[in-house]
Amino acid sequence: MIVADPNYAPMYAPWSARVKTDRRDARTLADALRLEAYRPAHRRADRRRHVRAELAVRDSLVRTRTRYVALVRALVRREGLRLASGAAEPTRAKLATLPLPPRA
Repeated sequence: MIVADPNYAPMYAPWSARVKTDRRDARTLADALRLEAYRPAHRRADRRRHVRAELAVRDSLVRTRTRYVALVRALVRREGLRLASGAAEPTRAKLATLPLPPRA
């Protein structure tokens, strides 16, 4: 089985119709295989895919934490106070030092 790279434009050179169908795709792929006008798709190793998945989860968590810290800063500013700048981790400790109004 050959997995062709779908982003390889020369593979689709003879194809000029605007309507995309499975039949036309199959014909185009068969022509590309016959003419050797395809590029095999690269599949990363399992270990590399696992590392990339972990990095994607970490990136999502960091972005979420950044949004929460920005929201906390905005809410504190709304009360006329300022949260000390610096790392995100001690945000809770920074909040504890502020004279925030009591909860309603």
